[in-house]
Amino acid sequence: MSAVDTTTRSPAPRTTARIVTSTGLVCGAVGIVVLKVAGVAMPAVPPGLVLLLVAAALVAALPRHRWPAAVAVLIGLAEVVPSVAGAGVLTGGDVLVVVGTVLRIIGAVTAVVAGIALFRTARRLARAA
Repeated sequence: MSAVDTTTRSPAPRTTARIVTSTGLVCGAVGIVVLKVAGVAMPAVPPGLVLLLVAAALVAALPRHRWPAAVAVLIGLAEVVPSVAGAGVLTGGDVLVVVGTVLRIIGAVTAVVAGIALFRTARRLARAA
């Protein structure tokens, strides 16, 4: 029986930035679901919802790679634009629409900021290796 060298495969870092990025993406997805429930016109399966959930899964499932962080930042930026464009509903109207819009904005902005931090951390670790 041979001994296994565990030093060659270091465990993937469980960084706060990774957790916050995934949480921000999921929060944005929840905001889209709330908007759908509130009756906002959108496709049966909103593309933003799918993109946010896929990006969150990539960030969580592929901790040794930098590119999921870049994908999360790009998807987050793509969600910030329509979210901020729809921010005019925050002044009144249906409570669910306001809650959904706020969740979508907070989630997208959080994903962008934490995703940038995650990408920088992953880049630094790759250079050190």
